[in-house]
Amino acid sequence: STSCFFYTGSVSVTITQTSPSYSPVCPEDDVVLTCQGTSNNTFLVFRASNGGTLQTVSNTSVINTDLNGIVLQWIGMNGTYLTATATISNIPLNMNGVIISCSTSGLLGTFAMEKINITGDPPSVTNLILTPLNNTSAILTWSTNEQPNCVLFYTIELDSENSTFLYNTSNSTPQQIISDLMNGQTYNITVTANDVIGTSGNKSLPLLYHWNVPSSVNEI
Repeated sequence: STSCFFYTGSVSVTITQTSPSYSPVCPEDDVVLTCQGTSNNTFLVFRASNGGTLQTVSNTSVINTDLNGIVLQWIGMNGTYLTATATISNIPLNMNGVIISCSTSGLLGTFAMEKINITGDPPSVTNLILTPLNNTSAILTWSTNEQPNCVLFYTIELDSENSTFLYNTSNSTPQQIISDLMNGQTYNITVTANDVIGTSGNKSLPLLYHWNVPSSVNEI
């Protein structure tokens, strides 16, 4: 069957990502796009660049409408001002780059577009700094360009002549207290970021330290 849409008068429509507040989003985030526009019609039309048929939501919609895994929901209308949302729950990586469009005047109308951007693998950690706290412990800090909401934890590998230690941070804060450091030992330290779906980035460049506290800590 073929549907025809007709409209006369001024039309304006926008679609924006309203949740989460950051972009790119993290894998498995719940992403909400809000479409708003003015029209004498009482519906909004959505489409997605990854397939699926054109879907319409309106003030007569009883239940949410599915657009290829995207849940569309009519929010309401205030005079000629219409609002609806498109929600992708636990957004998968294959949604990266998908464009969601909406229109207040049907297939032949003007569509506003919003592109979904999802972070890739965590980037490498940089700028490792070790600061002594006492004779046997220090705080390790580092920098990362990763969206902070997307890092679940960091893995710190500490190699010396005698042993290897692994630390997993309890959160995404870019620092960790290192304990039981031994005088006279040279430590090779690397840090790796791990994201919310279990993907690990590349190890940082190694930081070499010769631990000699309280007199000094020497970066090699």
